[in-house]
This record gives sequence, C-alpha cells and structure tokens, in this order.
Amino acid sequence: MLQEITEQPQRLKDTLSNQWERAKRIGDEIRRFAPECVIVAARGTSDNVATYARYLLQFENHIPVASATPSLYTFYDAKMKLDKTLVIGISQSGQTPDIVYFLKKARDQGALTCAITNTENSPLENEAHFSLIACSGKEEAVAATKTFTTCLLATAMLSFHWADDKEMLKKLETIPEQAEQMLTLSPLISEIVNRYTYVEAMAVLSRGFFYPIALEVALKIRETAIVDADGFSSVDFMHGPIAVVKQGFPVLLIAPIGKVYSNLLGIAKELRKRKAEIISLSQGKEVMKLSNTSIPIPFEGDECIMPVPIVIAGQLFAFYLALSRNLNPDRPRGLAKVTRVW
Repeated sequence: MLQEITEQPQRLKDTLSNQWERAKRIGDEIRRFAPECVIVAARGTSDNVATYARYLLQFENHIPVASATPSLYTFYDAKMKLDKTLVIGISQSGQTPDIVYFLKKARDQGALTCAITNTENSPLENEAHFSLIACSGKEEAVAATKTFTTCLLATAMLSFHWADDKEMLKKLETIPEQAEQMLTLSPLISEIVNRYTYVEAMAVLSRGFFYPIALEVALKIRETAIVDADGFSSVDFMHGPIAVVKQGFPVLLIAPIGKVYSNLLGIAKELRKRKAEIISLSQGKEVMKLSNTSIPIPFEGDECIMPVPIVIAGQLFAFYLALSRNLNPDRPRGLAKVTRVW
C-alpha cells in the first residue's frame, strides 16, 4: 500500500499524458450528444469518485447529475427513458457486476455511456461507448489508493474537455507536483498517528469538493486500521451526528483554504467548545490553531482539483494508523481486492 501511495505522482503524470487526447475526443462527442442530465454509477471507493463527479460536473458543466440505483435494473428490471442522458460507470477493476449491467441497460435504453476504469478490455469498458483509463498499473494492495486519485483525475479531464475549459485544463498539469509535495508529509503523519493508536471511533469532516475526500479517507481508515470512522459533510454532521462528540472524541477536519473554509472554521470552533480532539488537514492558521494536531497542506490551489493531491495525506494517515495498531494494511481482514456482488 505504501509503495502504491508513493507511485501516485508518476501515475498521475501517466494518466495526463496517455489519456489527454482520448478525453478531448470524448468531450467533443458529449458536446455533440448534448445530454440533459448525467447519471454516475459506482460502488465502494469508486462511489467516492462518483460523488466528486457529481460536484464537479454540476459546477463545471452546468448540468444536473444523479447517482445511479443499480438494483432497479438488477432486481426490478426497471425501464427508463435515457436518450438524453450521459451515463458514466466508474470501477477500478471494471468487473463490478451490477455497474456493468447498469451501463449495458442504460446503453440499450438510449444513453451515451462512458467507462472510467483502470482495466483495459474489462467488461465495463466493453459495454461503454467510450472509456477513459486510469493509468495506475496493477494495484496489489486491497485498499485502493493510486486508482482512486487517477480516477479523480480522469473525471476532471473529462469534465474540463467537455466544457472546453482551457484554464482548468492547464491547472491539471500542477497535480503531479502537488502530489509529490503531499508525500513529503509522510514522516510527520507516521509520528502523529501514534497519538491515536487506541481510538475506536472517529469522524472525518469536510464540505463542497472536499466532502468526497472525507468519505474516502474514512473508508480507508475503516478498511486498514479497523477503526469505526465515518465521513460526513460538515453541515450534515451538525444535523444530529455531532451529538456523539464528547471530550477527546477524534475528528479529522479537512479544511483547505477556499470558499468552504469559513464554514469549516465555524465547525472547528464548535468542536473546540465540545472538547473534541481535532486533527486538521489545512493551510488555514485559524483552523490549525484550534486543532490538537495539524497536518499542513504545503500548497494552495483550485478547489475543483485540490481533492486529487490532498487525499494522499488521508491515505498515509490510514496506512500508518494501521501499522501502529499492529495490523497489515495490505490485507485488511475480511476484504478482497475485487468485490463481485450482484
């Protein structure tokens, strides 16, 4: 897992260089098709990529985006009118049966379909009109890391080429270097986690474009360190779940500088009142001052694409927390690399 985390700058470069022209062609085709809405289908870690896609496509491409409900096809044989719909299926393995079937049925019912996957010639790619490949190479660790960030990047490439947004396409070129900068935090994070070796539960909070990262980091902590970690939008957390916060309750707050920073600063102040144990991932001095532990983001950037590099800090946190608990993060208990559930 650690090796695959450290590969990410190069794998992100590979995805940019190898998929750029393909993403451009797909963007051109989507503009010609002129969809009226988008449906995104995914499971597990890929579903957190799909959540990012929902935020990005609605913001950048000005179109409503919904999450798929595969069981309506697999169990209820639903019929939908999808002739004005773009359906995007996301699966690192390209083998998730209900996502493959959803894409097939959507195509049969008139949708334009696109696969985002790490596996060429996979069932998902074969069912789609178009595909983008996350150029991660083979991922051995059960917990997905490099396939997550490269799928995020592929999603961003698709969105910006579809919008023909040259400014944002140029900004994508900064991502591999930012990923390198995040890796320099590895020694700090390996030391920080020792404070949390014996935690049994925690929350991971953020908002906006960083909400999918909160979900993904919580998933990685659950998978590898076997801690009951839950990811929340900070606003949803205030609508009830904050009741669990008492003195010493750990909260990982992902609060980069940007449009959602002031909201997350307010959340940090409320958590401090409740004597939570705040672990911040931020560049903001105010949030870091309120925190018990801080992981400083070593750069500033555009909120639309910052989730790609900054999730690396959460991956490292999960990895080192697992080691501190004498667990093997490469082989989490009860999990397999590919989950085949219909």
